[in-house]
Amino acid sequence: MRWRLSLDAPRTFVLSPNSEWALVSPLLYSSLPDRETRRSDVMHYAPKMAWVNSPFLVLVREHCGPNQHDEDESKQLLSYLGTFLKKLRHVSGQADMPKQDNLLAMMLGEIDILPELAAMQDHSGTATIQTYPLAVAVTRANVEAAAALPDDFSPPIHSVLILDAISAFLASDHRISILFSAMAMEIGFGAALEAAYDVILQGRDDPRYRVLKIPIGAGKFATKDPVYDRLRGRDDFSLRMHEMALYVLGKSLREDKDAVYKNALILYRSRNKIVHLGTTEDAQEEVLPVDREGAETALRTAVDCLTWLGLNPGIKLPKLQFLTGEDFKTFARALDA
Repeated sequence: MRWRLSLDAPRTFVLSPNSEWALVSPLLYSSLPDRETRRSDVMHYAPKMAWVNSPFLVLVREHCGPNQHDEDESKQLLSYLGTFLKKLRHVSGQADMPKQDNLLAMMLGEIDILPELAAMQDHSGTATIQTYPLAVAVTRANVEAAAALPDDFSPPIHSVLILDAISAFLASDHRISILFSAMAMEIGFGAALEAAYDVILQGRDDPRYRVLKIPIGAGKFATKDPVYDRLRGRDDFSLRMHEMALYVLGKSLREDKDAVYKNALILYRSRNKIVHLGTTEDAQEEVLPVDREGAETALRTAVDCLTWLGLNPGIKLPKLQFLTGEDFKTFARALDA
């Protein structure tokens, strides 16, 4: 996992209001006992700011030795950790963050007191650094936002899928990245349209809609708008972006952003080709190639659609960019402003 933390950050973070375990700041990992087993890369990249890359998470609680736990408690701790990582991935946008199933081992130990943060020296020499890993590194604000979410929090499916698409892209699995991008786009439209439709059904009479109470037998009624219901039954994704959106959202992607609308149709068409044929080769209509460029276009299109729908939680798209010296410092200062 990658972290971007202030040297003034607390030594521990709350994991969950319902857990006595706390997350130890990754800045301290190299100062803990047995630090060779907790090796982390730390770079002091800006005044009072450090970047940490660590394959470990260290948790702590007070007044409890390693023999004062049982199997059930270990399972509960794993559950807390899995929930926390799910929430942290959602709020940080770090798509390739490990999940609970990636855990390889759990080690227990005792420590009298957590160490203070060791003094750090500014990086000497000139380094060329890729910007994207730093841009999506976990911050203190991310940790606190994740801890504040309820333990039963479930990220929206479109948010999970766009992060899965980015994760696949980072692993050079372009076919899966295109598929997940298309799914995030489709589910995002479905979620936005259905949410708006539910509001219409619950609201007062509005002459813009045709909400009716339709008898379904046994003295019961179903409330629906037959116009929207008929459109919803059509297997035509373009209807969701134009007619259905215009009807319940009051706007149309085709009218607002025609280029994004056309790219969305291409992405949807590409998704269908991949699902049925495993490839987009030899397609008669315009589709995305199953390569890095095609996956980049798919990601950008999905995020553009989610942004238009008001469903983009602040996703940062991968960008292969290396900066050196003052250019990097300017980039880093902007991140932490």
